[in-house]
Amino acid sequence: KEDADLLDSGTLQVEQGDGWKGFEQASPYDSIHVGAAAESVPEALLEQLKPGGRMVIPVGTTTQQFCTIDRLPNGNFEQKSLMGVMYVPLVHPPSCI
Repeated sequence: KEDADLLDSGTLQVEQGDGWKGFEQASPYDSIHVGAAAESVPEALLEQLKPGGRMVIPVGTTTQQFCTIDRLPNGNFEQKSLMGVMYVPLVHPPSCI
């Protein structure tokens, strides 16, 4: 309620979707924060990261690592593991039948 003006002004936009696919319509991004552990780094999120940008993401299943992934100016990626963590899994949405 305190920050409803952020939504009203369009400064903040809330979207619902598949976290494995990201939100390509607004890419590329300077930063991406993933709040659930992916089994592996989602390729779609890497593609949506701007050169010079950084993603923070927990990666793993039974053991997880909190990682930073930087997209270098030349388009390559540099991944660093920061620490062990325990996050809920990044789930795949059910298929539409």
